[in-house]
Amino acid sequence: MRQTLLFVLIFLLLAGPSTANENRYREQAAREAIAEMFRSMENVRADAMAAGGLAHALEVCKTVIPAMAAARRAAMDAIDVSRTSLHVLNPANAPDAWERRILETFMARAARGEDLKTMEHGEAIEIDGGARMFRFMSAFVADSSCLACHGNAAIPEIAGQRAKLFPQGQAAPWFPGGLAGAFSVRQPM
Repeated sequence: MRQTLLFVLIFLLLAGPSTANENRYREQAAREAIAEMFRSMENVRADAMAAGGLAHALEVCKTVIPAMAAARRAAMDAIDVSRTSLHVLNPANAPDAWERRILETFMARAARGEDLKTMEHGEAIEIDGGARMFRFMSAFVADSSCLACHGNAAIPEIAGQRAKLFPQGQAAPWFPGGLAGAFSVRQPM
């Protein structure tokens, strides 16, 4: 009995830090994948703006960025990075139940004064069939460049283009410095 108890105690002591270290590694990998995705998206958006203004950038958001995101997901091996929000233009980016819960938690944390720019959440969850997956979200903050296309006050030309390109999309009640959404990462464990 004592040997069994000792074995269990040693196992728990060794397993705890290992799991914590694995989660820290996964969080760092998620942050790096998000940073790469964000840089790529921002470069494409900036190039589109320079080439044809807001209307062209909106068209690129409809066609180029989803294709680019899919290609990056395929190239990133086991790390799947996507974007979501409580107010999406593209219904394909709508949050799943876990993402919605975390986005709502981010809103509550922001309402209590926590800085959105550093807001993250990661956890290992059990998915169908008993498999485990590491999920991670990092908030992104709305700025004026977001609001030009996504916001309620978009100029009429852009609002019309948005309605044509994203007929099921939602204009976002975002404001500068508020929660725009989050990058969401999935990693099988």
